[in-house]
Formats: sequence, C-alpha cells, structure tokens
Amino acid sequence: MFAPGWPGIPARWTSSAKSGLGTAVSRDSHVWFTLSHGILNEIYYPRVDRACTRDLGFIVTDGRTYFSEEKRDARSETSQVALGVPAYHIRNTAVDSRYRIEKEARSPPGTVGAPQQGAEVRCHQGAHRPRGSDRDCR
Repeated sequence: MFAPGWPGIPARWTSSAKSGLGTAVSRDSHVWFTLSHGILNEIYYPRVDRACTRDLGFIVTDGRTYFSEEKRDARSETSQVALGVPAYHIRNTAVDSRYRIEKEARSPPGTVGAPQQGAEVRCHQGAHRPRGSDRDCR
C-alpha cells in the first residue's frame, strides 16, 4: 500500500551555510548536529553519515493572525559556549521585533535525545501569547 501522492517530493539538502557543528564530549555519544540560520539544521543518529532530522526550529504564532518561522523571520546570533566546546548559545530576534528566542544547542554525554536545550521565548510588543502560557507577553 502506498501513501496518497507517493513517492512525495524529491529530497532536498539543507543549507550549507553552517554556523556550528556539535556532539557530546564523550566516546559514548551517537548524536551529532549542525546549526544554520539559528536552528538545529541536521541531527545525525546513530551514525555521523545518517541524518535523521533535517530541521528543528520554532514557529511562533498567536493562533490567529501572526505566524513567524524563526529560521526565516529572525536575525540570528550564534556563539560557542566556550572555546573548543561543541555547544552553542543561539539568540534569534524577530525582524519585526515581536519576539526573541534564546536556546542552547548541546548534546549531553551518554544521551540520544535532541540536542536543543532550554529554549525560552520572550515577546517584545503586542499581545502575543506563547502556546502553554496563561498570560500575555507585554
């Protein structure tokens, strides 16, 4: 049995404009990742030659009229947590200044989970309500 419209669209490569490459500082890690445009651009598991995730980023919406994809609609700043450490601090600020997303990309030793940690969304104007929040951002 085939899915409707099979075989789907042709595979596409992600951007080659990488701003980071990381893995855990451990021989036991089987997770590698790349960063581009302020998001996790590719996640490789269980081998470095097998990408299992193409893009992992956030979409910000108010559920009615506002929709913003962080990789397309934000200015990104990426920096290493420390020199020589394959972990990164990422700050994405919406070009319309309505939100800022701050997160770390790191792969803790001995884990196989997604290497995006501690994302925090801060709103700068308007009555945008992040999903799961019971208060407006002002």
